Amino acid sequence: MIGFRAKRKPNVNLVEGSSVAYSNNSGTLIRLSHPSTINYIKIKLPDEDLAYYIEVSMGDKDWMKVIDYSDYICRSVQRLWVYPIAVWYIRIVYIRTKNTVNKSCKFVEISYNTNRRHLVEIEDGLVAPKYNVVLWYKNAIIIEGESRFDNNTLLDQLDERDVYRRYTWHKLGSGCILIQLPQPFMLSSIRMLLEIDPDELVFFKYTIEVSVNNKEWKMVANKTKKETQSMQLLNFDPTPIVFIRITGVHCSDGDEFRCVYLEAPIKIKLDSDDDSDETDA
Repeated sequence: MIGFRAKRKPNVNLVEGSSVAYSNNSGTLIRLSHPSTINYIKIKLPDEDLAYYIEVSMGDKDWMKVIDYSDYICRSVQRLWVYPIAVWYIRIVYIRTKNTVNKSCKFVEISYNTNRRHLVEIEDGLVAPKYNVVLWYKNAIIIEGESRFDNNTLLDQLDERDVYRRYTWHKLGSGCILIQLPQPFMLSSIRMLLEIDPDELVFFKYTIEVSVNNKEWKMVANKTKKETQSMQLLNFDPTPIVFIRITGVHCSDGDEFRCVYLEAPIKIKLDSDDDSDETDA
């Protein structure tokens, strides 16, 4: 835009030194200390589920929408990637999906990020990650499902030492295992480890459905006519996903569907892949 020159400072958090113009139940507006080129925004939403969109501007007049999650249910920490763009002002606008929003959002990081850009692609405005997003430290949560230990069992890294005793389950014919991701991701694969019994083969039948609003569902795996066991590698067309619903319909040993581990997408090993990169990507 004429009259503005944007600075590009790789991997510098521009939240520091910026000023918040307003932050209330309708959204938050932040002004960077100077016009800057960015490609990454990390925010912490209020506690309640909500939809939102993000606009940017160089002069607080002409706004451009860079994130549109109006049709999605979002919560907790949002790790958002956009194509590089020059901005001075950034505002998030809430579209409420519950009756009230009690707290404002917090901008955690705004940057031109080159350290972790290799971990994601952008497809139809959504993050298409190359790392597992079904993890508690990625702010995924279990809405339905029981665990022998704690609710994070299914949302933890796979530990080969615990595959015989740690699992999440639901009664056949009643309920399901339901996971909510913090934001929509464009996903096309799931890896799932079913319970392993060291003494005998256990077979399961199940379905997996996905949704962006917990109302309208799309089937991505139908294993109701095939006895399955151990590790499941599932591929499907790229799909926006916030909710993952796993429903067991048969178990050869008892009346429970038991799942040890869940991963989406199926992780691709990258040259510079490490846990520190993944934590904030």
